[in-house]
Amino acid sequence: MNITQSLLTPNKYSRPQTALKSVKAVVIHWVANPGSSAEGNRNFFNNRKSGTSGFGSAHYIVEGTKVIQCLPSCSYKLA
Repeated sequence: MNITQSLLTPNKYSRPQTALKSVKAVVIHWVANPGSSAEGNRNFFNNRKSGTSGFGSAHYIVEGTKVIQCLPSCSYKLA
């Protein structure tokens, strides 16, 4: 498995950089759309920084054995 870090640009729509007291879950997005890629999905979340396509992102995006980390890890334990 290959994990690549490609963090989203800080913004209020997909990476707000709000301090967390604890982490309750990690979001993993699986690429299942025909013709789509992990990079394409990462860029989709990053493009939300304009505020025109809503809120949301994922910590990791998985495409087969390829994984892209989109949000930084933290030192908090899962609740």
